[in-house]
Amino acid sequence: MHGVRAASIQLTLDQQRAADAAIGPPHIQGQNVFITGPAGTGKTSVTDYVMRNLVVKYGNPVSVVRAAPTHGATQNLNCPDSGRISTIPALFRTFPVYVTRDQPPLADNASVKQRRKVEEKLRDAHWKEKKDRSKAKFGGPDYFTREMNEVRVVHFDEISMVSGRVLEAIEYICRETSGNMGVLFGGKQIIITGDRAQLPTVQARGMKYDMFYPLAPGEAPKRFDQAVFELQGPNGPRSVGFYEAFNLYPLWVNFRVTPNDLYMRYLLQNVRYGQLDEF
Repeated sequence: MHGVRAASIQLTLDQQRAADAAIGPPHIQGQNVFITGPAGTGKTSVTDYVMRNLVVKYGNPVSVVRAAPTHGATQNLNCPDSGRISTIPALFRTFPVYVTRDQPPLADNASVKQRRKVEEKLRDAHWKEKKDRSKAKFGGPDYFTREMNEVRVVHFDEISMVSGRVLEAIEYICRETSGNMGVLFGGKQIIITGDRAQLPTVQARGMKYDMFYPLAPGEAPKRFDQAVFELQGPNGPRSVGFYEAFNLYPLWVNFRVTPNDLYMRYLLQNVRYGQLDEF
């Protein structure tokens, strides 16, 4: 690892705490962090700075990846020298349509236990199909596994658009491809940014599956921060919640609104929480 940092920028105290936690000491992996805050608090600037430093730290831009739920959302990640960019579905092969389309529908009154059983069956079938297809295309060892094992750090932006079950599936993929089923994300460092009060989880009309989970009638996708990661350790299974898996770093200073525009700040905050009752 390299001990030289990328060019510095002026950060607030909150931003500096988040950046230091994510970058970590020269020879130690940084924390898994959730950097959040309202629009205009510098989440993008901080993570651009963090990711540039992580590319310098590891000396390999291929091992540092920035991902977002859609191609449009990746446009905000186009900072030079901050790692390679991908959509989340392309990076983690989270296209479950091949296995869900042939699954017989469950009864509307099926229990959560029954739905979880289907979820696990479809998940395992999906990853087997992906690995078999990769072997057939590239020959020899599973290319997808080798590609994933090159990755040391992943930054997820606009996390509020991502279902909690997609995040659970990604965590499982990282463990399964690393062979380390007892460590969160197989030991990869994960940096998450977003604001749950901004963009909602992406949901198609008539959506029947939340990743591999068959939804009950009227059931919404799981929020990202409701994700629960099921680890398999030597002492048996262990459940880890989102806020146990990630250290929270909220940002508060708003750079888009000057001190003279306090009414505008009031309006933006009320729009954020859906409480605007006047114009």
